Amino acid sequence: MARLRCDIRPASQIPPEPCSTASFVDENKSTAIQFLSSKLRFAVPLRHEDPDGESITLVGRMVYAQCCPGTPLIDWEDQIRMASGMPDQLGPLRDRPILLYLCGGPGADNPFDRVPDLNRCLLRLGYQILYMDYRGCGESDPVSQKSLEAKGLKADQAKADYLKLFGQVDIVRDLEAVRLCLAQKLYSAGRRPEPDGLRWTILGQSYGGYISLTYLSVYPEGLQEVFITGGLPPCGMLIDDYFRIKHGKLVKETQRYFSVYPDDDRLLREVLMLIASIGPENIRMTGRGYMTGQKLLSLGRQFGSRSGFDEVHSLLCRIKSELGTDGQLKPETIRLFESTLHMDERPLYALLLEQTWCSGGATRWSAERIWRDLEGYEYLQKDAQGRYRDPASFPVDQPIYFTSHVFGEFTYDTHEELLDLKGVADILHNYEWECPYDYDRLAKNRVPVYALSFASDMHLDISVARKTAHMVGNLYFEMDDMHWHQALRHIPVTIMCWLFEMKKYAEERRLREPQEEEGR
Repeated sequence: MARLRCDIRPASQIPPEPCSTASFVDENKSTAIQFLSSKLRFAVPLRHEDPDGESITLVGRMVYAQCCPGTPLIDWEDQIRMASGMPDQLGPLRDRPILLYLCGGPGADNPFDRVPDLNRCLLRLGYQILYMDYRGCGESDPVSQKSLEAKGLKADQAKADYLKLFGQVDIVRDLEAVRLCLAQKLYSAGRRPEPDGLRWTILGQSYGGYISLTYLSVYPEGLQEVFITGGLPPCGMLIDDYFRIKHGKLVKETQRYFSVYPDDDRLLREVLMLIASIGPENIRMTGRGYMTGQKLLSLGRQFGSRSGFDEVHSLLCRIKSELGTDGQLKPETIRLFESTLHMDERPLYALLLEQTWCSGGATRWSAERIWRDLEGYEYLQKDAQGRYRDPASFPVDQPIYFTSHVFGEFTYDTHEELLDLKGVADILHNYEWECPYDYDRLAKNRVPVYALSFASDMHLDISVARKTAHMVGNLYFEMDDMHWHQALRHIPVTIMCWLFEMKKYAEERRLREPQEEEGR
């Protein structure tokens, strides 16, 4: 576990852009919302153990305040020296605590304007908000097949060795380097020094919660408090056992989908028959990609979202209509389908996702390896020539279930951005990853953690979340049986109010404990 922690040198800040405002319209389409923000850039080592070696660039966006249209724009250096002068009257920006928002992933960008209501809520709570793109994602030197080739990485092993540096531990080291840099910057600009240095609050959604526990494992001294929504990972669980649990949830969700859309079992089989009759490689998708039955059935990942059933039903109807009429999919349908799976826009998602559920060791294509022998997933089996079974050939009385996050070898045959990374993926899936958590340190944790998990979360099982919650000291856990995995995006005010009620209750309990001890 000692290898998780290394000495961190503060990041070097690249001169920031001037502050700017971005306008949004609220849900009632009646009020213009503007946020004052600045894009921040930092240089950090690719390998933090070698601070003088190769560096990469991280990009983030600091949101300072909500403002009225017409507010004068000022540079970041001036911004942290003066009072905000904004309607919320929250005082000098330089003295406001920083909340670092950690998005889901891996491989996803982290735009500051995705959820305006979350910004408004956090600003009113007194924070300035930092949205950082993780290394290799968004604007932070994004990883792609072309970028790897441009770096002179030709062999699969060389590419895999490079991508091993894009996991949770290295992300946390980046964030700690940024924190140290901001501490120097803010104090030199006149911010009052804090007794323990600048500590920030983090809010981790989904994969962001995984990163939060790694942060607690490695650099807890940098954290004031931690909020997690739908993001308690399967700590200490064998990856195969995790996917057996996930299999049961997918079966139930597929059955529930067919109960909502009773005709869609037949609709699904008709689409699979069309794919087989036209020929998968004849149904062109993005670039060199093409459609297969396995790729179609990957749509089950949507069952974990609020509108997932409707989205899958709509796509199946469109695909059937277009394949039945023209034998091809229209560009808009291709765009909708590919953006649903995210494979071409964020290759790290497929390459590293299975590893995020692994508490050390190699995954060895766990999801596909476990599921292919289970009822409803026989289409993940291969014949002697290495070809996948065609689900269109299954009899009507043989169930066919959707998959979610099963990035088997077929994924690398059918997506443009992944076609040349299949060998890389095999190396990464057979690599012995180090566990990204220090369980002893987590058990002794003193940083307040407030975690909200969702009973119906298809992506992160509630029983797994509970087990992990018991492994972390000073963690306050509650279960939400009304909402879903991405509730923070859709109802941010409700979720943040819930988390802060948890915080209020925990603080009151901490205040009572000494009095109760004296009473005994």
